[in-house]
Amino acid sequence: WKMITNMKELSKIKEKTNDIRRLREAYPNEKYQDLAKVIEDIYEKYGKADPDFTAPTSAQIAGIVLALYSGLNSQFSQVSIGMCFPAQCNADDVRKNYEVLLADFNSPNFTNSFTTYDVMCYTDEARNDSAHDMPGINVFILTIFGIIGLLVVLSSLTDIFQTMNRKEIVIHEKPVEDSFMMKLLKSFSLMSNGTSLLSTTSGGSGHLDCLNGMRFISMTWVVVGHVFLLPMFGFSGTRNTMTALNIFSGSMGLSMEALLNALPSVDSFFFMGGTLTAYIMFKELEKAGDNVTRHIVTFVMYYVHRYLRLTVTYALIMGVVIAVLPYIYYGPAWYVISSEAETCKKYWWRHLLYINTLTEDNRKDTCMGVTWYLVCDMIFHWFAPMVFYPMFFLWKKFGHVASLTWWTLVTGAFTAGVCYINWTTKQPPVSIGMMQGLATDYTYYVDLYNAPWARFQPYLVGVLLGYALHHLRKKEVKIDFLLNIILWQAAFLAAFAVVYGTYENRITGEMSLFSATMYNTFQRLAWSFSLAWVVFSCVKGSGGIVNDFLSWSAFAPLSKLTYCCYLIHMNVNLMVGSSTLSSFASDFAIWFIVMFVISILSISLCIAALFTLCFEMPFTKVEKLLVGRLLGTLMGSSKQKTRSTVSEPIQIKEAQNKEDLDKKELVEEKDASNLTTTQDITSTDNQLEENSSEKPPVYIDVTDQK
Repeated sequence: WKMITNMKELSKIKEKTNDIRRLREAYPNEKYQDLAKVIEDIYEKYGKADPDFTAPTSAQIAGIVLALYSGLNSQFSQVSIGMCFPAQCNADDVRKNYEVLLADFNSPNFTNSFTTYDVMCYTDEARNDSAHDMPGINVFILTIFGIIGLLVVLSSLTDIFQTMNRKEIVIHEKPVEDSFMMKLLKSFSLMSNGTSLLSTTSGGSGHLDCLNGMRFISMTWVVVGHVFLLPMFGFSGTRNTMTALNIFSGSMGLSMEALLNALPSVDSFFFMGGTLTAYIMFKELEKAGDNVTRHIVTFVMYYVHRYLRLTVTYALIMGVVIAVLPYIYYGPAWYVISSEAETCKKYWWRHLLYINTLTEDNRKDTCMGVTWYLVCDMIFHWFAPMVFYPMFFLWKKFGHVASLTWWTLVTGAFTAGVCYINWTTKQPPVSIGMMQGLATDYTYYVDLYNAPWARFQPYLVGVLLGYALHHLRKKEVKIDFLLNIILWQAAFLAAFAVVYGTYENRITGEMSLFSATMYNTFQRLAWSFSLAWVVFSCVKGSGGIVNDFLSWSAFAPLSKLTYCCYLIHMNVNLMVGSSTLSSFASDFAIWFIVMFVISILSISLCIAALFTLCFEMPFTKVEKLLVGRLLGTLMGSSKQKTRSTVSEPIQIKEAQNKEDLDKKELVEEKDASNLTTTQDITSTDNQLEENSSEKPPVYIDVTDQK
């Protein structure tokens, strides 16, 4: 009886009775009668030995069934339900009403209770934030969106008008060049931006086309992993979360590990970021040579461009979260959306400084939770010059051995740090979670999962690959067929081990501290080196059908949506959970996940396309024009400060340096300039200016002019 009255610790049942198997078999809704019979059996078995035992009534057994069901299906939070009551009732009235209704179902030592909160209650007249006066900050944000919308309309109409009358605006068979202000206005054109977004043209021999497929597939993997968690939100209305939780025990087989351990998808983006950053920067440093001024400009723009490139779009989408989402729908758990908006208003400055996950009270900040990635990405970008600058100068003075030695020392230092943290704090694999004897000593206020110092390894592997691709960009690399097969197999097995290697530990629930530490220490290196071989092989012509698939032209436009899709998809996820799912009871099933993955991914991509066309691409062009004009002025390039295009710098470089560059080198120069803003998850402006009528200057082009 004491065991039955203390149902919060289910493990005690497992220790004291063999009937736990029958309890587990009774989880599904259709076996309520079996569950009641199990309870009766346990009473029969243990109750007689207790002198204070009182046989429960049938109503009390039903109450225990309800408590068991709720307890077993509320591992993440309390089981919730959305219901309608008279508008005159408040939250306390509803709670007291349930106390009366449940009185006959409660045992002397066992009480069911319902908890209600005012924040979760609403009326038809006040279903969301639209019932309240709009705060001034919301009005300000909506005004900005109105201005952007006006610019988009004017720019699009101007672009359409010029396109229709292009043949008439000709002087001496050459089109009249737009003024600087006209170029700024046309940066917002849906027509030119849409053309660039939908372009599937390959970047050429110097472009890493295989990253398009890798980027989009990784983004899809992230969305799938987050949608899988949707039924487990306490407000989702899912009745059988225990069924979903059973998947975490490995009950559905090895194939589910790709869903349960989707964490390497984020490491893929860190790897791609390091690859593109290094590939571009080594090229820029080599071009700068001994020109100190150009080195300074390259260094400054490395930071300025990256911050502006990420932050403008980030801030505008945060504005959508604050001033738009709380008003567009409603539901029993819509307070989650409103609460996030309020958190963003409070902590916005931390996000724009990229320190939101590093503060001591970071757990209070629920604004755009997925942006922990941007904190890591920005910090990696801040500190990456301490890796590739020494690599570059060591290579110039001592050769590749010295350069690679420096990379090895840095990577080894961070790997040792990861090992030390995981060993001393007894960390299990993140994909499995709590395990007996592990995860007992972690006391840092920055979660290990979010900690930049624990995630730098994939970025460093990307730097190494970028270094290799830069130095081999004009060279043909022939790989023996047998060696190629062996390396592909090694890459596949390493990646497979990272994703599926902990399956047995998931089933047994056991893992030694040494095994867990070794896995946590080297799994990101193994994953990143696997991807590095895939990219290197594809770029150098040994990728075969893998390269054909990853470089498929359809991935080009989709990969340009990944940044905005990443920023908004979790909000779409939460909106679905806090409205539709919390309004109606539902049962978890695999088809449930498939349905919502398809719908949420599709909706997120559509919203991302809108944000890309109206936020990301226009302001990227504006930034290039403004910074290009500023740099042109500072560098004394008055004649060319606004007239260069993506292809013009190649001609300028050719004329000024008087180098005999062959056609292949010209293509690679163009590709590298296009890659200047195609880094990791934010590379949505890949070949941004490729098909537009007016092409803003690239930073390298302006510095080349001096």
